[in-house]
Amino acid sequence: MRLLSAIPSPVLTITTTGFVATVAQIIILRELLVLFYGNELSAGLVFACWLLWSGLGSGLSAKWASKISAHTTLLRLLLVCLSAVLPLSVLFIRAARVIWTLPAGELPSIGKMLYISVAVTGLLCPVSGALFGICWAIHRRKGVHQPLGIYLGEALGSAAGGLIFYFIFLPYVSVFTTIWITCGLILCITGWLFRPWWPRSNLRFGHLMWIAAFFLVVWGVVSVSRLDHVSRRWQWGPDLLAVHDTAYHNIALLEKEGQVSVFTNGLWLFSQPDRLSAEYGVHLALLQHPDPKTILLLGGGITGLLEELFKQPGIRSIDYVEPDPDFIPLLKPHLSPATDASLQDPRVRLFHQDPRVFLRRTNARYDVILMNMGDPITAQMNRFYTEEFFAHVKQRLSSGGIFSFAVSGGESMLGSTQARFLGSIKTTLLQIFPQTLIYPGDQIRFFATDISGNLLSDYSALAQRIFERNLQLTYIREDILQDALSPFRLDYLKSILEDFRGVAVNKDFFPVCYFHNLMMWATQWHEVLQKYLNILADLKLRWFWTALAAIGIIIVVIFWTGRPQFKVAVAGSVFISGAIEMVLQMVFLLGFQIIEGFVYRQLALIIAFFMTGLAVGAGWISRQCLTLDRTNAFRRRFIRVQTVICLLPIGLMLFFPLIQEEFRSFLSPATMGWLFSGLSLITGVLGGVHFALAVMVMAGTGVALEKIGGGFYALDLAGAAAGVLMAALFIIPVYGIVNTLAFLSFLSGISLLTLLRGP
Repeated sequence: MRLLSAIPSPVLTITTTGFVATVAQIIILRELLVLFYGNELSAGLVFACWLLWSGLGSGLSAKWASKISAHTTLLRLLLVCLSAVLPLSVLFIRAARVIWTLPAGELPSIGKMLYISVAVTGLLCPVSGALFGICWAIHRRKGVHQPLGIYLGEALGSAAGGLIFYFIFLPYVSVFTTIWITCGLILCITGWLFRPWWPRSNLRFGHLMWIAAFFLVVWGVVSVSRLDHVSRRWQWGPDLLAVHDTAYHNIALLEKEGQVSVFTNGLWLFSQPDRLSAEYGVHLALLQHPDPKTILLLGGGITGLLEELFKQPGIRSIDYVEPDPDFIPLLKPHLSPATDASLQDPRVRLFHQDPRVFLRRTNARYDVILMNMGDPITAQMNRFYTEEFFAHVKQRLSSGGIFSFAVSGGESMLGSTQARFLGSIKTTLLQIFPQTLIYPGDQIRFFATDISGNLLSDYSALAQRIFERNLQLTYIREDILQDALSPFRLDYLKSILEDFRGVAVNKDFFPVCYFHNLMMWATQWHEVLQKYLNILADLKLRWFWTALAAIGIIIVVIFWTGRPQFKVAVAGSVFISGAIEMVLQMVFLLGFQIIEGFVYRQLALIIAFFMTGLAVGAGWISRQCLTLDRTNAFRRRFIRVQTVICLLPIGLMLFFPLIQEEFRSFLSPATMGWLFSGLSLITGVLGGVHFALAVMVMAGTGVALEKIGGGFYALDLAGAAAGVLMAALFIIPVYGIVNTLAFLSFLSGISLLTLLRGP
């Protein structure tokens, strides 16, 4: 308690708030990723709502700072509110499928995503944002000479929250245990701040509120297991068997009428047994090859594919790659005896590796490569449908070898949005393979081979191979093939896809699937939005940059005419810097997901390192004393930092291709994780230094410090929200990550030019 006594009440409050806010942000983001299929576009929406609500709370508290700064009791009441709001937020997310009547495995529309994100973040974020503005005002009113103490305290608390979550909470305790530990910390701090407690005549509303929160936490600790079980039932329904978090995703198992269904990050992956899907997933590809002996299976082996492979005569070896090492052990108790026996067959070699890493490192060649990784609707899935991945696959195929995979399609008709999506995959495949063939159906199946191979679309030729190999199949017969591969259906599919020959090639850092995914949502949600997205899809890059250049020139000319005051340029710089820092966090998360294939666990470390960087940057500047004769020195330093922020995205544009190809073989996933976290740390340091210097520079213009903190914090968060919305919903899907980085550098450059005009 002596240590607590040495810390000013506002600093202790905001440090606790920072800790709680970061832990809450990571938990809520992970929970919403499960609800939203693990889709990274939804992460941008969640971040934007989080930042806007926090900015609103901070902005309002800054506006009313003179009225509320004397009421330190309000700090304690708001802090106690956090202890109740955090568990309620998680329960609300898990109950969202009940509230919005969403069946398990159904992706919410963009509208419902927005409603849920706004509602969830609206519980906690305004409170944490308001605490920042109030703490800043009280801190300054007390005459403290450390103007950045509140920002530094919030950053330190956030850094501690992220690091403790990653290294302690994540590997060792459950979600609700983490929540109750965090709430207990809040109550310990506020219990000390609410002193004295006795005599009873001193007990007031704040004390009673603390007691109510205390009993809530005690109840939560006692019933933590049951609470988790009940809330998971809300989330998945009464058929739930088990839920497990891994580094790759959240895995949920549901059982109904003897069939086990597997969901990863809320997305249906497969059901078992499902002989129809298993037969189509194996035999259509192997029938394309005259004599398949060596097979590479990328995912899906335990869905029945291994059993079907052994029906083919002459199979000598099967290499089965399953990226997540926790996946098979979790499902093993629910596998059929035949599937379990196929895993033990000596011809099967199981590899727990990322498929891209496996393809890059192995020297083996295969007659047939089957991929069963799910539709490319996220960065984690999209990386298996890019030009770079297809090139790795081709290197591992024998002469005349067959590569096959399937994505969702339509039995009879395809809409223009889905046809554009399929056309993009076809265009990408043709960049690597000279021969391709597409079978229509509910699952659109792609086949590809080199120039020495031969792809069959004649049902009678396929039926002849079934007969020669004596295959006893239920769902692949001559009559079914005759209907599925009728010339009418093949010609219809071909004509539809030929209308979209000009679609962009899908690349690792130009993930076209994002935009197609967004357009498919829009088709279900609103016709006007779909038309707007179609316009964006046709918007050429040169027109985008022409419009940006024109807007930038106008802004610079206005500032250089001397009309806006210098403090407007400083405020604009804070807004732009907030946008750049937040978009870079999105880029780091996406980049790591693209390169390594998982980010579900890594996002905690990337966020933690960013917050640590903010604390380091703000702490360094806070040691500088603000004096009148040093105002110009702070201004010069502020401009230099803005220059570095302008150059950082350009450096990343050069850096990403190196770690993607040249140095990728020498970097393990753990090393890559620390590397991306280090980049996040550097970004955080620049952000902390920039914000702190902006406060110093603005104070030099004569604005009272107690009015700067909350306002600048709100402005920083508003910029971050605007940036992440524009990047996640427009720039990254349409123009890719490299152009996004160029856009960030351009924005920072415009801000720099407005600052160079001076006061």
